[in-house]
Order: sequence, then structure tokens, then C-alpha cells
Amino acid sequence: MKRIIVAMLLCFCVTACAHMNITPISESAKKLDRAGKVLVVTGADGRYGSITYTGTGNEFASLVLVEFAKYASAYEILPQMPLANAIGEAKAKDAKYVVMPEILFYEDRNTPLSGRRDQITVKVTVYLVDDGSMVQSSMVTANNQWATLVNNRPMVLLNKPLVELVKNFY
Repeated sequence: MKRIIVAMLLCFCVTACAHMNITPISESAKKLDRAGKVLVVTGADGRYGSITYTGTGNEFASLVLVEFAKYASAYEILPQMPLANAIGEAKAKDAKYVVMPEILFYEDRNTPLSGRRDQITVKVTVYLVDDGSMVQSSMVTANNQWATLVNNRPMVLLNKPLVELVKNFY
């Protein structure tokens, strides 16, 4: 009986692993200047079919801001708005970069009984405020490798890849 319990616990620990992939989108990516102020714009909430996951856009923008805060001299989060408005705000606040995080795919389906995996695909694009040109852009896709008995939100899968993604931007 003890062996079965130990084996089950080991399986649950192993199944919590996530698979992730970072895909650079920008061809001629330039490294960001640490002295430049960064404004992160809140994106739209994640969706799966007709289900909208309220608050996920705000949560993702906060995760992105935390990672940029490790490198940028100054940083701020903005509410959801189009790029043109964000660049106008950034000019008024003497920022150098505008970051537009997007949730492209959000599937929160892993429950203890479903046997399905959580999946998330996000895109982070950095624009230069001076001329509105794209400086860097990358996509991250992450999912649970196996179904688990732990019901975490897909946003948890982004912790490691976001650290690496923003590190590569600088």
C-alpha cells in the first residue's frame, strides 16, 4: 500500500511539468536600452471559444511588467488602449518603449477529472516611442505535458518562459 501511495505522489510531481516554446518574431531585433522607460499596455482578456477569462489581460500585463521591471530604469502599466494612443501616452511620459502583450490562445481545461491539458499562447511586442517602429516581438506557447490533479490557471505556465523572453530582449 505504501508503495502505491509513493508511486502516485511521484507521478503527480512529474505531471506538473510544463512544455514551453519561445518563438522570436522580429527579424532584425535590437537589444533594449536599460535606461529607457517602459510602458506596458494592458491587453484583452484570454478567450477560448465563447468563454472569456475575465482579468487575464490584466494579470498577463502585470506578469510582463514584473519582468521588465528587472531591467528597465522606470516602468508603468497602462489601461487597455490602441497602439497609437499608447505611443501618445508614452511621449507625454517620456518613455522610450511601449510593450503590447497579447493573449492569443487561452485554454483553461485541466481539472482533476477532465484529463485535458491547459494551454496558453501569448505574444509580447515592444515598440520604439520615437517612430512607432517594432523593436522586438516574440511568442510563447506553453502547456502542461500531462493532465494533472492540480487545477492551476494557464498563466502559471508562463512564469519561466517570460523570464527568459524579457532577458533576451535586453
